[in-house]
Amino acid sequence: MNTPSFRLFFISFCFVLFSCTQSSPNSETNKNLFNLLTVKNIIDSQSTCNPNNRGSFWVRNLSTSSQATYCVDSTLVGSSNNIELYLEKGLSTNLNYTNIVNAFESNIFPIMEDAFGVPSDLNRDGKVTVLILDIKDGATASSGFVAGFVDPVNFYADNVAYSIRSNQREILFMDGVELVRLRDKDLASGKPDT
Repeated sequence: MNTPSFRLFFISFCFVLFSCTQSSPNSETNKNLFNLLTVKNIIDSQSTCNPNNRGSFWVRNLSTSSQATYCVDSTLVGSSNNIELYLEKGLSTNLNYTNIVNAFESNIFPIMEDAFGVPSDLNRDGKVTVLILDIKDGATASSGFVAGFVDPVNFYADNVAYSIRSNQREILFMDGVELVRLRDKDLASGKPDT
């Protein structure tokens, strides 16, 4: 259960429990209170992801068996009529985001529209969201990796009671680490830009 009222109840209960015990300056209770505040900060950080706010998105952790979602904060790095391009905060890719947006508008989107028709518009912004991030897939330098994915849960309403959360929008997740490394290797060997 991950509702705000449950979190408030849990935190209040623990605070009362710890504050009602006798404490000394270096007591175990003070350490427990510190641990409780740390747990509260973790719970709060998980509950502040709001896909309706620009730049916060739920993403699946593909390296765990539960594939629970976690929150990624990002920055809008490009936008046009049909795309909003975001980059995970703290991730450096050396990509030309204007070129990516232009390629989407002039090449990718028309082909997609011809093949599949007009895309849905769940969040009523008329755009496809693309998030470039370090996809948590357990990849290493010598293994395969997930270059990108679409998560079908994003076509449904979000439910805070579940460990897999929805952004309720058309969103594509693209790898900004291994895929960029592969691109740089291709460019260095004279191959075209992947």
